[in-house]
Amino acid sequence: MDALKAFFDKFKESFDDMDSKKRTTVGGGAGALVLLVIFLSMSGGNGGDVEYLPLYTDIDLKEAGELAGQLREMNQDFKVGGDGSIVMVPEGDRLMLRNALAAEGFPKTGFIGYEVFDEVPLGMTEFLQEIKHQQALEGELKRTILLLDQIEDVRLHVVLPKPSLFTDQEKPATASIMLNLRQNMRLSNPQIQGIQRLVASSVEGLDPNHITVVDNLGNMLSEEMDPLARMTSKQLEIQRDVEAYLESRTQDILNRVLGPDQAFVRVSAELDFDQRQEEINTFDPDNRVTRSEQRNEESSAEAGTKENTVSNFEINSSIKRITGSVGRLKRVSAALMINDQKPVIGLEPGEFRTEARTQEDVDYISEIVRGAIGYDDGRNDLLTVSTFAFATQDLKRAAAKELQDEETKELIMTVVWQVAKAIAIVVALLILRAIIGAIGRGVAREEEIAMEAQRELEEDDAGEELPETPHEIILGRIAQLISDRPEDAAKLIRTMLIEETQRNRGGAA
Repeated sequence: MDALKAFFDKFKESFDDMDSKKRTTVGGGAGALVLLVIFLSMSGGNGGDVEYLPLYTDIDLKEAGELAGQLREMNQDFKVGGDGSIVMVPEGDRLMLRNALAAEGFPKTGFIGYEVFDEVPLGMTEFLQEIKHQQALEGELKRTILLLDQIEDVRLHVVLPKPSLFTDQEKPATASIMLNLRQNMRLSNPQIQGIQRLVASSVEGLDPNHITVVDNLGNMLSEEMDPLARMTSKQLEIQRDVEAYLESRTQDILNRVLGPDQAFVRVSAELDFDQRQEEINTFDPDNRVTRSEQRNEESSAEAGTKENTVSNFEINSSIKRITGSVGRLKRVSAALMINDQKPVIGLEPGEFRTEARTQEDVDYISEIVRGAIGYDDGRNDLLTVSTFAFATQDLKRAAAKELQDEETKELIMTVVWQVAKAIAIVVALLILRAIIGAIGRGVAREEEIAMEAQRELEEDDAGEELPETPHEIILGRIAQLISDRPEDAAKLIRTMLIEETQRNRGGAA
């Protein structure tokens, strides 16, 4: 307690020495801490906010009313959302209620899957079977899509054209999906493509490119179905990614070398998406190979035998087929803006002063940027460097704010450290008190066990004693008499002594 009192006295002295600004900061921090403690205690007492999840969705209003009445009879909390067709219950009770309500026959409407065929009425026509099959297929797909955490509700329509006898007259199957996303959630492009492929794999003859996905605001989520438009969009996306990568890498180097807000770079990349196939035939006339040889002999009386030889040669050749890469970096253009005034390093905190940047510094920074973007003269790359004075008001304000933040941080750390020490002292005292109490309880228990053992031992010894003799019985009665009636015992002893004295005198006479 003395240490805690000394801490509060020291904190009071420090608080009195502060100026009004620091007092306001400390007071605001203490108030925020108190509010935080109150908020946490209230939150802990209330058990936190209960998250409600849909029990059933897309049911008609009549069944929603029946379901609400059933939940009231079960004394179950629930909410009704949407247009009255969505019943929501606490997250922890959702699965239990589904099992309990399934025994009552719920849901009767809403997402109906293949359970529609559990009871097939007699006389169902082929047309009704096809309609129910499509309804069941759409319901099953909705249930599967709703398993995604980002999706709150979904509407799905599948169009299955009638088969045709002629191939050129057949129409492809199509589908449309409208997603109602949860608040502050969105789907990535791979997830949207995954939904398209999921639906396409579940419907015979359905191509993922024939599935349109929109959100509840009407925004198109799926990509364009036109191959040319899709290719163009993909090329622009790749180009933006390359430019963003080069800018991020270069800007990071500039910030590390010069400091923040001293230089900026913007990159424009030109990519070549043309796919080329090149074939090169090389012939080597010096390296010939005999392909065939033909010999003829002619005999005559005048000339005798004459031999003619005809040789056919094959010239050695090599063929190379080269396929050019798609998305090759064709040209890079970059714009570099440098502040012609650089801040002086080594000043006191909160002090700000600048000096002129030399041309040597500008050339050095330009070389850094050329290396970062992979500058190549062979591609006719372009780097434009500009130097001018940046606005210094923000830098001065940043320096002043940095000093203020540093002081505030130091003050907060001091207060937190002192509070932590006080809490540590209180916790140590509580632990010490608990240890002392445990030791005291242990000693008392040991004494109690020792006394019980002594009593048991005495009882065992008493049980083993031999029967008392008449002499011992008389002595015991005399001791009991002395204990119960001490005055009478004293009179009796006095009388016995007097009689013994008189007896001794009479014998002597």
